[in-house]
Amino acid sequence: MATIPQRMRVCAADMINIMLRNLHDGLIRAVLTLDGYTDAERLRRALRLSLDAVPVAGCRLVEGRGRPYYQRLTAAELDAAAREGGPLLEVIEVANQAEADAALARFALAPFDPREGPLVHSALIRGQHDVFCFKPHHLLGDGLGTLDYLQQLAQIYAALERDPTYRPAPNVRGQRGMWQVARRLGWRGLREALRRPVMPPREGGWALPLEPGDDGPPLLVVRELPAEQLQQVRAYARAQQATVNDVLLAAWYRAIARLAPPPPNTRLSVATHMSLRRYLPGGRANAVANLSQMVHTCIGTELGATLAETVARVKAEMARIKAEPPSLGMTLALSLPAWLQRRLLARHRPTPPASARTGDGTAPRPMGSGAPLFNNIGRVDPTPLTLGAPVVNAYLTACVPGPGMRGLQVVLTTCGQHVNLAVVLRDIAGDRRLLAQLLDAFELELAATAAV
Repeated sequence: MATIPQRMRVCAADMINIMLRNLHDGLIRAVLTLDGYTDAERLRRALRLSLDAVPVAGCRLVEGRGRPYYQRLTAAELDAAAREGGPLLEVIEVANQAEADAALARFALAPFDPREGPLVHSALIRGQHDVFCFKPHHLLGDGLGTLDYLQQLAQIYAALERDPTYRPAPNVRGQRGMWQVARRLGWRGLREALRRPVMPPREGGWALPLEPGDDGPPLLVVRELPAEQLQQVRAYARAQQATVNDVLLAAWYRAIARLAPPPPNTRLSVATHMSLRRYLPGGRANAVANLSQMVHTCIGTELGATLAETVARVKAEMARIKAEPPSLGMTLALSLPAWLQRRLLARHRPTPPASARTGDGTAPRPMGSGAPLFNNIGRVDPTPLTLGAPVVNAYLTACVPGPGMRGLQVVLTTCGQHVNLAVVLRDIAGDRRLLAQLLDAFELELAATAAV
């Protein structure tokens, strides 16, 4: 069996997450609803072994004068993390649904420091059925990387059921960096990718107005859309010769426009995420990794009179984005020597805007406007996620905005007949009202698909 290195390199995509840590808490949440109960002790053992199967998960982040790196925790530290009371699995008994919801929110929104390790925490909420909340740090992987990890965890759980002495082989040869994408682009494509910024600026000033307000604690909001609406969207997408994502993104554009009619001659832009795994063989990575980028779609200055017209504009814009090489300039630049990395980090590390701070730098008062980010994870197959009991629903969330930061990051996950909209935000009264109005408007726009 391969030897796990005690020190591991921080790849370029991880460096970007380190740069952005002032903007959010750096944690992804995956919530799995089970049809029944899992074996908690077997799950605890599977989680401990997953830190060997995905070696970087069993590390802490180390920062100093040179390039950051991952330091593997000792065997004693890893075993302690897996024991009852450790961060690897917290088992929470609840008496009713209200207690289950409160426990989920409490655990999901609690931060942890990657400099302490390990890079994954989880909780099992036991009520009328089990709910498993898996909370990896974004350094470990993106949304699809999180699902890759959960599939490996389910495989380890199933193997332990067959053989309690099972030990997975450590994946020490898998690639986590963006160079695996760069090598697939060819010389001309790579040259173009290096010229483009990692995250192009937004095209215009179109955004939702945010009321000034005192900063609040993190808040998790989940709304499930009617199951029949998904079938309508799929049929509508086929009729428009578009993808389901095209229709969802078009409905998102139109929902924003209901609340913030775009000014004349303003370029209409919405941020979303795009996976770069499509450049890899089979469309899959061979390790848990960050292999997605934020892109700013722009459909020009006209929304279109109908949903069909907006879908056509979004379809053309997504085709344009997919035809271009990805933006790898900053990402690959972060593979430079450490002294250049330090200068780059010092220059580009974001900080909360001055308008979000008081004179003494405390008690942030968020203000301004916000452009909601829409991220469609797509269809999640629950079968490979089975943990003894079948998974009947699953959804992911984005990272929680940092103190003083505003933002509505909506993540849509489809699992079976469940369509989940999950949002994490700062608990500010005006933002809560705006989010409810935005989600209502999104459902109204999707209702237009029923006409087909």
